[in-house]
Amino acid sequence: MSANAKQVDLLTVAGNRVLETNGEYLGDLQRIVANLGDGRIEYATLRLAGDSPDPPKFIAIPWSQFSLSPDGHHLQLDFSLTVLRTFGAGQGG
Repeated sequence: MSANAKQVDLLTVAGNRVLETNGEYLGDLQRIVANLGDGRIEYATLRLAGDSPDPPKFIAIPWSQFSLSPDGHHLQLDFSLTVLRTFGAGQGG
């Protein structure tokens, strides 16, 4: 991804690492869901980072919450992993 990109191939974005704005690894992008009516991306599913033997946890996050890192190589969120895990607990996964 380029920091000045106006378009992105979504197949190359899925599977990429997502970082907190401070550089902490949050997880990997799994799915990107678009609205076929207007072509806009609605949300992305993030597989949360974790070292536990528990099943992986997934959370749907509105696309508007993501931004491109200053170096243009990662998507980032302004949420900690702890906050995402708390939100994810309410999504059943």
